[in-house]
Parts: sequence; C-alpha cells; structure tokens
Amino acid sequence: MNQREPKGINDAFFFVLLGLFFAGCQSSPNSSDDADSGTTVILDSFMADSSDANGTPNDTNVDVDVGDSGTVDAGMEWDELSINSLVPNRGTVAGGTEIRLIGNGFMGEISVLIRGQECRELTVESPNHLRCQTPSSTVGLAAVSVVRTGNGELRETATLDEGFTYFEDVSLDGVMPNRVPARGGAEVQLFGAGLIDGSRVRIGGNEALEVRPNEADGSLTIVVPPGIPGPADVDVSNFNGRDSLPGGIFYYEDLDVLAIEPPVGPLSGGNQVAFIGRGLLARSTVFFGMNPAEVLGANDERTNLALNAPRGAAAGAVTVTIENDNGTRELNSAYVYFDDLANNFQVAGLAPDRGPLEGGGEVWVAGNGFNETTTVQFDGRSIECELVDPNRLRCTAPPGVEGNVPVDVSTDGMNVVVPNGYTYFQRLELIAVLPDNGSVAGGTQITITGSGFSPDNTVFLGEIALEDYQVLNDTTILAVTPPNTPGPVDVIVSTDFSRSVLPGGFSYFEPAADFGGVWGNPIANTVNVTVIHGGNGQRMEDVAVVAVNEDTGFRIDGLTNDNGQLTLSDPDLSGPINVTAAKEGFEATTIEDIDVENVTIILFPNDGEGDPPPPVPAVTLRGIATGLDVLPKPVNEVYINVIVIETTHSSPYNRSRLPPPGPGGLLLEDGPFDIIARPGELAIVATAGELARDALKDYQDGVIDYWTMRRSFNPMAMGIRRFIAGSPGDIIEELDVQIDHPLDLTFPVDLDNPPAGADPGPQFYGALPRLNFGPEGFWELDTQAVGLDPNLSMRRMPRLDGWDADITYYIIGIAYSATEDNLPMAVSIEETRDVEAGLLITPFVGSTFMIDPLRGGQLGAGQEVTWGVHDGFEGPITPPSGNLILVEEPALGPPKPLWRYITPSLTTQFIMPELPEAAGGAGLGQGVMFLSVLPFLIEGADLDFDDFTYNDVAQSRWKAWSQNMIIFSR
Repeated sequence: MNQREPKGINDAFFFVLLGLFFAGCQSSPNSSDDADSGTTVILDSFMADSSDANGTPNDTNVDVDVGDSGTVDAGMEWDELSINSLVPNRGTVAGGTEIRLIGNGFMGEISVLIRGQECRELTVESPNHLRCQTPSSTVGLAAVSVVRTGNGELRETATLDEGFTYFEDVSLDGVMPNRVPARGGAEVQLFGAGLIDGSRVRIGGNEALEVRPNEADGSLTIVVPPGIPGPADVDVSNFNGRDSLPGGIFYYEDLDVLAIEPPVGPLSGGNQVAFIGRGLLARSTVFFGMNPAEVLGANDERTNLALNAPRGAAAGAVTVTIENDNGTRELNSAYVYFDDLANNFQVAGLAPDRGPLEGGGEVWVAGNGFNETTTVQFDGRSIECELVDPNRLRCTAPPGVEGNVPVDVSTDGMNVVVPNGYTYFQRLELIAVLPDNGSVAGGTQITITGSGFSPDNTVFLGEIALEDYQVLNDTTILAVTPPNTPGPVDVIVSTDFSRSVLPGGFSYFEPAADFGGVWGNPIANTVNVTVIHGGNGQRMEDVAVVAVNEDTGFRIDGLTNDNGQLTLSDPDLSGPINVTAAKEGFEATTIEDIDVENVTIILFPNDGEGDPPPPVPAVTLRGIATGLDVLPKPVNEVYINVIVIETTHSSPYNRSRLPPPGPGGLLLEDGPFDIIARPGELAIVATAGELARDALKDYQDGVIDYWTMRRSFNPMAMGIRRFIAGSPGDIIEELDVQIDHPLDLTFPVDLDNPPAGADPGPQFYGALPRLNFGPEGFWELDTQAVGLDPNLSMRRMPRLDGWDADITYYIIGIAYSATEDNLPMAVSIEETRDVEAGLLITPFVGSTFMIDPLRGGQLGAGQEVTWGVHDGFEGPITPPSGNLILVEEPALGPPKPLWRYITPSLTTQFIMPELPEAAGGAGLGQGVMFLSVLPFLIEGADLDFDDFTYNDVAQSRWKAWSQNMIIFSR
C-alpha cells in the first residue's frame, strides 16, 4: 500500500435495498488534532423520519399530597428514585387500566409517563407505592417513567423499559370464506381485533389444525378441522381475551345420490323410498318430476335419506331433484312410476336404465300384469329376474357392449318391446391427480389418471366445471385448474351415464407471502407468482411476469389477474428460474435462481405518487442547558465556546436531514434553549465545545447554512435528556439538560479482514461512531477514525457510565477507495456497550469491481452484467448472503429506479431479460444509467434462498455490505 495520507469520504456514496435508501458520506474538516481523525463522515438517508408519535409528554408535574412525610425541604435527602414493577403490566389500548407501581423514592412532586403520555388519576400511597390510570395508546411495549421534582429545581427520572404492554381486546368480526367442506383442511381468514400470535382457535369445539397471524392486516389464517355439516361457532382466545362468532363457519359436504331404493313406485305415491349417498340432510327438498316428496329424516352419517314418494303425473320415468345446504343434484330418469290401478299388461320403464359394460347391476322393471312366467330379454338375451309383485321385477343386467339395447318383456303370450330401453356405458374410475395442489389463482396444469375417459367427459373441481382440458386417451386427462378459494375440493369426472369422484383430490392454497419473497416445494412444472404494490400493499393486476431458465433457455410469461396473481405452468418449466415482474410506472424487479414454486414480488413506484404530502409541523422543545461554564476557554481566539442543542435522528445515517434546531439551539453561555425538532420519540443531545468565530458569524449573517456551520464545531463534552415524545405542533417545556460527559474516551477499533484492492479498490479504512438510543433513534458523534490499515483508534468518545443501560455504541466500520465517490466501499456494523478491551468489527464482505459493462461503458446487446470480488486485507473474505443490483437513471431529484435484481450469494453474473410489450415503458431506459452492485450479509442465521421474505433481506438486517456504482449507457 502506498504510504500516503488517508483521504476523506465524499458525497457520492449511497446504497438502496427494498425501498430503503442510504445516501453518502460527506467529507468535512475537523478541528481536532487527532492523527486518525482527519475527516468527519456523515452517512445520510433519502428516507424521511418515520418515528411514531404516540402522544405528547406533559412535563407539568402532578401535585401530590403525601402527608407530613411528603414535605420536602431544600436540604432534605431523598431516597434514590427507582421502579421495580407494575401490577398489572398489561392493559387495553383504550387506556383506563389502573396500575400500581412498586419502587422507591416516590416523594415530592411526582408524575408518571407511559410512552410519553401522562398517567391519569395519580395517587401516591407511600414512597414505595403509587397508583394511576393508563392513558390510551397503540399496541405494543411501552416505557414507564416516574419523574420527581422538588422545590421546582431537582429533577430525577426512573424508567422501566418495556414496562407496560398495550393490547387490543379480542373481537371477531367475520370469517372469509365462511363456507368450508366438512372434511376440513380449508384455509380461512378470521378478521377482528386483538388476533395475535399464539391465539387458540376452535371451530365447533374442535381445535384449528393451523393458526398463523397476518401482520399486514391483523387477521388470522387458520386451517379448519373436520366438522359436522351445518353452522359451527368460531371461538378465539389468547392473552388479550376471548370472543366467539356464533355460526361463523358453515360446514358442507358435497351432495351425491348413488342409488334410490327402490327406484320404482306407484302413481298414487305414498310409498317409502330411500336415497343412498352422502350429504343427505333432513333439511332437504326433493322433487319427483314437478311434485314435492315428503322427507321423513336422515341418518346421523347423512348417507341415507328416507322419504315418501309423491303422487305421479303419469306412468313412466321422471327426473328426481334434491337440494339442501350441501348443494343440488339432478338425476335424469332416475325414478319410474307404474299405474297400480291398471289391469292390463304394460311396461312403464326400467330403473336404472343404464349400467356398466361388465353388467351385474340391479335393474328394476316397472309395469303391470307381471307373473311367474314373465321373461325379460336384453338385446335378445334372456336375463335373470325375480318377481317382486305384479308391478315390479328385480333383474340383473348381463354384460354388454357400449351403446343402447332394446328390452323385450313377455308374459302369457303378450310382448312389449322398449326400444333403446337400456344403455351400456364404460364405467369411469378416478385414480389420481398430479399435482394434487395449486394456487387459488388457478392456471395449474394437472394430469388426471383413471379409466373410462372419453371426449364427452365433463370434469369438475369442486363445483366449478373445467373449460380448459384435453382427453388424451381413456386413462389420461390433461387440464388447467380454474381459480377457486383455498381448501380441498373433489375431483369429478362424469358423462351422462357415469360419474366418478375423488374426494378432496385437489387442494387450493394461497401462495402469496405478505412480505414478499419465495417459499414452497421444489418447482414441478408450475410457479405461482404474486405481485404487491410497494406503496400501498395492494395486489397489482396486469403486471407483466417473465420466468426464464438460463440453463435450458426456456421462457414463459403472462399477466397477473385482478388479484395480482399469475400461475406459470408448463411441462418444460423447471428450476432454477429467474422471475421478473414489470409494469410501467414501477421499478422492474427480478429474483434469481428460484427453485421453489411460490414467488411474491413487491414493485415500488418510480414515477411519483402525486403531490408531496404537506409538511409536518415541528415539535418545540424548551429547557435550560448547563455545563458550558466549566469548559476551559479556547487557547486560540479564533474559536469561541458554545453549546449546540439538537435531537436524535431516526436512522444511523440521517442526522443532516434533521430540521436545523434554530437560533435558540446555539448558546454562548449556560441558559435557556428553544429549538424545533422532528415529531416522535426522541432524546435531546446537548454538545459543548469550540466553534470558529468566522463560521458563527457567517451562519448568523445567512452566508452559510446550519450544517455547514456545524462542521467547524469541535466537541468537548455532552449531555442528554431522554424519553421525550412529541406530536406535530407540540410545545414541551422544562427539558433541562446537564452537560456532564466529557468526550475523553479513547479505545482501539480493529476491522477484521476488510476488503482491499488496487485502484479503484478499497485502500483506506475508517470507523464512524453513533450512539443507539433504541426507540428514540441514534446520535451521530462528531468524530471518526481513518487510516491506511484496518487497525484504528477511536478518540473523543463519551463514556456511557451514568447513562441508561439501553444506550449502546453503534460503530460503522468502512473500507473505501481513493476515487472521487469513494467507491467501491464496504461496511460492517458492531453494536456494544463494552469497549474496555477495544472493539473488533467483523465480518466484512468483499467489495466488487465491474467487468461488464465497465465504468462509462455500454451494456451489450445480450444485457449481461458481470463483476468480480476483492479479497480481504488478510486473505479470503466472507461470502455474502446475497446480492442486490440496482439500475437507475438520472432525474431532476434523486435518481429514478428502473430495475432491482436479487441474486444468491456467489452469483457474479446475470442476464437482464427482454420484457414483453405488456410491460410498457418499464425496465431499462435509453442513454445514461447508473448500475450499483451491493453484496450483503444478513444478521443471524444463513439466508435460505429457497425460503425467504423481503423482511429477511431488508437493510435493517444487514450486518455487512459493500457497494460499487458505475455509469453506463445503452
């Protein structure tokens, strides 16, 4: 490495992931004489602050009468203020829960704040116990603080982090869908409030087979257990309570009639008949022709329905119709009436009048004048029959060939021929359906196997007839599934004469992942794609989706339906594939090397979302800052001692996006301050030190802005004031701050094998410190360590002694290049409180160098992108969890996102697919564009690229990453 001074980090460094944008490091002078702190680095964010505003803290103390023991003298010594516990420690978001605080030092003027809001009806019972009623708030954990004052001067705060939990009472509003098969297994969603992880769900007294919370809308997805047909109560219970929805789910079983016993009867009616099948409810309506039958009842298994046949209109066959909550079935020519008052020989008909080729089925012949001499012939062949009575013969059908045959009935020299009286058919039999599950969007190609299939077959999945199917031969049907609701459905193949059912033979499921990503079984000819709008979370229709297998060259595409879903199904579709979603007005997105069947892509708008929202009113903070008077006067008269009053920022990288605190935040002596700040939970940070007089004058004269002036500030000591929560427009007073922490701590910081490379690779190393205040955000410290090797010394740091235990050091380790934009660059984060033995920042991922296209080069006609990876300072470097690639183009404001690509760990090359015409203007632009490659390493377990969500790869989980960006053209 060349022996030269380490250079600062410039503005051009920025990186983006899944809608979260980082912006670059600004190089600035530092008045410190530290040898390794030649610059101050600021990492900024394109995103606006997003802290929650859960109410306004009211620091007006509650006057509490504590009797004689509560009288406070100026010289009186108070017990140390502390909180040990709360009883109860949970309550509803509506507030009003009476809680009892147990602790110490509840003396003087006391106020209690829960998530920054005042606890009402406060009563101090003793120095160790107090009671109050919780304010209303939102769901989640809340800090509880007790604030003590005396004589208007002394102030002390004790806080129990996450001391109270707000929850919503359980309530059930609805179920969708609310009609499910009795065999169970269907997925339904429960809607309401308080439906949290760990909920217990019972349907009709039976435990749900699976319960999953949906964070996006607070619903529960459950898999229903088997149940008894009819309405069933839905019951949900958890820590938040219990609620029931009477009759919230209706169980049904598919209605089917397999036989009518007997299938013949007299015109006068009144004879008892039994239907044999399933789904036969006592609450059924039955018609013989146009006449209603009297339903007597059903057995408990709903397989037998007893009824009295109605009077018939005329001798002969009639259609029988049955309807109940399980559906409707119509059986053509299923029942034959005979004229029981006639005395001449006649034949009214046969029931059933059809049967399988192999014969053996029971056939009834109805009419008049039958006796022991009566014979029956099928197509000239005598068959075996039993005389039941003069009106009925019970026979056995012989084997036959497919088609109609005449039936000849003779007795005592009389003869009646029924032309086409009996039909032989090929019996249908279903064996299997592969695959046996698919997306609710439909579009899955399935193969149905069995026997007896013919072109006149009708195929059903549940109650829906298939329109897209092909009978290949008598054993195989190819079909495409229609859309349906989640859950199992029967597979039914039928003709006019035969019907075969595979109960629950195919199951529909919801393939979407609310937070994006991939999951499921290995690809088997089908991929289910869902596209979600990144701005509002809604499903997106008419999105062009392309799947490409680069190994085989196979390509398939289509458009999402009105539910934002598309099923890509083809016998030649196999993994791994690259799936791209694109629509004009949105950033195209590709996920590479997918080997599983379910993909959810989130598309982010890139053409603006209308007028920007109106500005949010700032919060005004007032108090007194002290501690400047103890600092030594500057040796050099070009400096002056000042205090700057500022607030924490919402991310580690966006301090310079805070609104300037205003003139009231720049103090030349101890005294009152008056600043503006962002709404939300925050802490005040007061920093005392030296400021160049010229910079101060230029700022006061309006020559330079606040943050430019701020860069000439040399900090020497600081103090903080925590647990402030402000809503827009609030004015919060009495926020006094004592500057009591000198910036005199030094400790070593070592970067563990960061990337290194010849120009333009990383040759310089740095450490950028922050303080992490938890829900109140971060504070960027005015120092840094940079050097030519990764062994650094961090100076001018505050000690954390005396501050709350949840405050930590958040140190950003960087390896950067000697280029104008400091790229390529690599980053790794360490967070700790213990720096007594120094700090090791590990691991780093390799920084990248572009191979094709080169910086300033042109993207080839094949749209192939290739890069390499630098090794570490001491050898081979840690591989990343994945890679994010971004393509953008210049715009008047921030660059316009065009395409994002997510690839697995060791990928260093990909081909951007040609988009179909339906994508409109989405995808690559024409002319100059920016290309960024960001390998990243997630916190915790290894990333399973066959099962991840966008949350798993979100920037908030990145432990380490690198970035390189080039300009190219097309």
